[in-house]
Amino acid sequence: MRAVDDLEQLALAMSSAGWQSRLLRDDHPPVLRVWHPSVPSVGDTITVAPEALGPGSQPWHKSSTGELVGQCADPQRTAARIQELLGPLVAAIAGSSSPVEHAFLLLLWRQSPQEFRDKYR
Repeated sequence: MRAVDDLEQLALAMSSAGWQSRLLRDDHPPVLRVWHPSVPSVGDTITVAPEALGPGSQPWHKSSTGELVGQCADPQRTAARIQELLGPLVAAIAGSSSPVEHAFLLLLWRQSPQEFRDKYR
């Protein structure tokens, strides 16, 4: 299955960058759950979006936020984009001093990921 192969390649790229992942092959569609080991409770779920065919009819990886994060043909670039998106949240939560602050930061990120990244970058 092409989607599983694409997600496996992304998992390798994420691992090389210090992130952890778990491929859920039996989900329909298959998904890759990614997280940073310093904050395992925070991550993203990535799918392959064949409906989002780009130039040359290449499928894309899609974040659970709905954002297209990179072409499946370039897992290294996609991994870098995922790190760019989640990095500020992971850093903020890793530096938080209490579970309440952790929950507050997560709530802020869920309400507006872009504003959160701009503020905590």
